[in-house]
Amino acid sequence: MAGGGAKSFTARMRKKLHRAKIGVRRSGVDYFRGDGSDWIALAGLLLTVPAIASLTMVMPVWCAPSALVLPIVAGGLLLRPASLLGLYAAAAAALIVESVLLGPYTEGPGRVTPGTVLTVAACGLFGLLIAQFRSRVGVPWRRGGTMLFDLRERIRVQSKLPGLPEGWHREMALRPAGGQSFSGDFVVAARTGTGRTLEVVLTDVSGKGMDAGSRALLLSGAFGGLLGSLPPHSFLPAANGYLLRQDWDEGFATSIHLVLDLDSGDYELLSAGHLPALQLHAGSGRWEEKSGEGPLLGVYDGAQFDPVKGSLRPGDSTRPSVNIIRTSPGRRLP
Repeated sequence: MAGGGAKSFTARMRKKLHRAKIGVRRSGVDYFRGDGSDWIALAGLLLTVPAIASLTMVMPVWCAPSALVLPIVAGGLLLRPASLLGLYAAAAAALIVESVLLGPYTEGPGRVTPGTVLTVAACGLFGLLIAQFRSRVGVPWRRGGTMLFDLRERIRVQSKLPGLPEGWHREMALRPAGGQSFSGDFVVAARTGTGRTLEVVLTDVSGKGMDAGSRALLLSGAFGGLLGSLPPHSFLPAANGYLLRQDWDEGFATSIHLVLDLDSGDYELLSAGHLPALQLHAGSGRWEEKSGEGPLLGVYDGAQFDPVKGSLRPGDSTRPSVNIIRTSPGRRLP
């Protein structure tokens, strides 16, 4: 019985330890996702304050009193404003203890000087302003990079071209200027009409960088919902109306809409102020410029978009950015 009781006690302790590990791990994951409490970070930073103060009193020349700015800067990035005030109180208490134990600053180096107090206070003020801004926005710094990555990936996934039947090949290349990760260019595509029609829309939103990227994300979702839900000739008018309803200060965009019949190779190209497309005729090796007529999106209501028609024969291709190639019979491209 004694052996069984010992085993039972050991099993209970293992279960409690396992639950504690799961709880700490879950709290850490929630914290770095921006959903959990910041008590772990607060506890860690509060422990560093007396550690730094002790090291300062032992080796004031190597660990100056101004080293307290390290947990204060980290707290400005990690903590909420309410928790940050508690950390500041601990840092202020550490400065007071250091100034009392080390003596007046006139007695030698490594003392708490007025400049040290001003430096620590200034770092604390900036950290509090940053924490209040994050709290007002509702996005902690540790989640900001993840959100930007998610935005970029959503645009990339939404821009993926659908698979095409045998005899067709498609390629796409979107390269933002300056090597930036975000831009105002995006592509939405879908196979409509029971899969026998390919519709591709290439859009360039006004602006640069993150401003254009955020609007591109919004418009790519809206345009993706409109594409295939409306007849091809109704897409650009509906997109124009949607853009006008946003009432952005810089709210225009250019767009080009390709409607391709995958059975016959015939297509229509509708343009909203976008650069013309190019068609390569395989027989002659000649490039032909193709462009419909239509104004910019988001400029005025009631705009009309007149299509231009053409046909892709075996070996022909279209450019730029989105390259649709009709291969020769019996030939496949990788």
